[in-house]
Amino acid sequence: TQYQSYLARAKKADKKSALPFISEGNQLMAQGNNNEAAVRFENAVYFDPNSKIALVKLAQLYVGTRRQMAFDYLDKATTIDPNYEYGWKTQADLRREVGFYPEAKAAFENYLKLVKPTPEDQQIYGQILYFAEEYDAALSALDKAPANTVTNRLKMYSKYDQGKFDEALPLAQALINTAPKADLIYQDYAYYADMLNKTRDYTNSARYFEQAYLLDTTRTGTITDIARAYDRAKDYPKAIEYYIRAMEVNPEHTMADIYSLGAAYYSAGTDTTATPAALQRTEYLKKAAETFGEMATIFPDHYLGLLSQARANSAMDPETTAGLAKPLYEKVLPILMQTPDERKNEIMEVYQYMGIYHLKKDQYPQSRTYWVKVLELDPANAIAKQVIASIDSVKR
Repeated sequence: TQYQSYLARAKKADKKSALPFISEGNQLMAQGNNNEAAVRFENAVYFDPNSKIALVKLAQLYVGTRRQMAFDYLDKATTIDPNYEYGWKTQADLRREVGFYPEAKAAFENYLKLVKPTPEDQQIYGQILYFAEEYDAALSALDKAPANTVTNRLKMYSKYDQGKFDEALPLAQALINTAPKADLIYQDYAYYADMLNKTRDYTNSARYFEQAYLLDTTRTGTITDIARAYDRAKDYPKAIEYYIRAMEVNPEHTMADIYSLGAAYYSAGTDTTATPAALQRTEYLKKAAETFGEMATIFPDHYLGLLSQARANSAMDPETTAGLAKPLYEKVLPILMQTPDERKNEIMEVYQYMGIYHLKKDQYPQSRTYWVKVLELDPANAIAKQVIASIDSVKR
């Protein structure tokens, strides 16, 4: 009540003074009444066009809705007084908030010239430099800043973005292990997981990708990162689980998504260490063949679905006695022959399989035909030479 009384008397004492409007605008701004606050600061500028504080306050209020006007107000304030510390600092803060980092850097450096920088100033400067991608300068500033979660995070990010993973990894470990869990964000875990992936610590990489995803489930690509890490760790059940989840959250999945799932089934079905039980391996191979078959149906003009299905069937018939892969290899061969120079190895794989199949069936002329085709593609192929010689010997 007393404040309002004195405010009214101040306006009456000098009807052209900006000061009462600035005071009133500050009160309204503190109460969250930004529209009325803006009116008061506009009144202040009307009565005193050189009111630096009113110009800065208007910039703070307008930066979210009238960005260019806000920056014009800031430029005017620092033009009126090039030594206006608060004007330069506010300009740096607001430009940083909207992602104008080079401009924020220039403004903050003008501020630093006018003050004795505090450790907190160095932290802000380090943040600006990091986002301006000036990593060495950022690290130099952050070394003078307080040791806290933000500075430790930015130091790690700077080293990571420089590709200095051996230096970034211990910083990431320290951040994850010492920072309060509530202070950690998605990127902290994701960067750490990626570095663990680069050091081939795939199990822990998967674990920390999982932690990252829990903090931001909108980043559905992380599910695939988890699946790949488990895949590389040869934890195929987990990999399969996450590949399936990745496809469920993204119905518009690509051929690569289907292939990754099929390949995980195939690896589980052929890795005797990861899957020691023969029956379980067979079940995985059946799932692999089924997945690759779906892939071939969805993408009928691409060779990879049929070829991968043939390989899965071949793995279920290691002696090539049942010929499970034969119809699939025969079906994929015309597709491969459309680009013979690019698909030379795959074509040779088909010929070798067919050569072995007919050999096991004692169909020597047919077998020899395919091995001759192998030699045409690879004249130094020792197996083809040996089989042809053996067939010719039997014929003689």
